[in-house]
Amino acid sequence: YAMCKLYLRPGEAVKIRVADLGRPMGGHQKGLELFSVTVAPQEVGVPSKTFSFDDTVIVDKPAWLGPMLGELAERRPSSEPLFYQSLGVMKKDWIAACRLLGVQAHEYQLRHAGASIDTLANVRNPSQVGKRGRWKTKKSVDRYAKSGALQKAWRRLSAPTRAWCSQQAREIELLLAGKRVPPPPPKVGKVVNLVR
Repeated sequence: YAMCKLYLRPGEAVKIRVADLGRPMGGHQKGLELFSVTVAPQEVGVPSKTFSFDDTVIVDKPAWLGPMLGELAERRPSSEPLFYQSLGVMKKDWIAACRLLGVQAHEYQLRHAGASIDTLANVRNPSQVGKRGRWKTKKSVDRYAKSGALQKAWRRLSAPTRAWCSQQAREIELLLAGKRVPPPPPKVGKVVNLVR
C-alpha cells in the first residue's frame, strides 16, 4: 500500500530504513506536521535509479498512513528496514495475491497506479505527481500517470472482483492495522492480464 501511495519502486521500498522515516516536527510551518520518507539517503551512498540522493516523499494522504508508519518504526533500531519483507518475499506475496484475484500484474505497477489514481482524482497536479514520483520530465509523468489506462484496467475486472476490491480499499486502514481480516475474494474465472 505504501508503495502505491508514495510512488515507490519495489527496490526502493525494501531499502527504506527506520532512520529514513522523518517524523513530524510541529510548529507553524506547513508540512512540518507530516511524516516523510527519504529515498536513497546520502549517508548510505547508494543513489536512486535516477542517480539522485535524499529524495523526500511527504506522507500526506491518507492522513492515517504517516502515523501508521511511525508505529511500525516505534522502538526499532534506526538501521533496520522499515518494512519487514525482503524484495524476494514481497515479489512472492505479490504473485500470490495476483493469483488469488485472477490477475496478472507487475509489482512495479503499484508506483504507476499511485500516480494514475492521484491524477484521476485530481489529488495532485502533473507537476506534483512528477515531484512525488521523482520523474525528471513531463514526458515521464505522462508515461506513467495514465488515468485512462487505470480506468481501462478496472473495467477489465469482473464485477464481483471490483466490488471485493472496492470494499477492501474502503477498509484498508483496518486491514493494515490487523483489526480486520478480509473475506476470501470471489472465485477466479479467466485470468485478466493487467501488465501494460
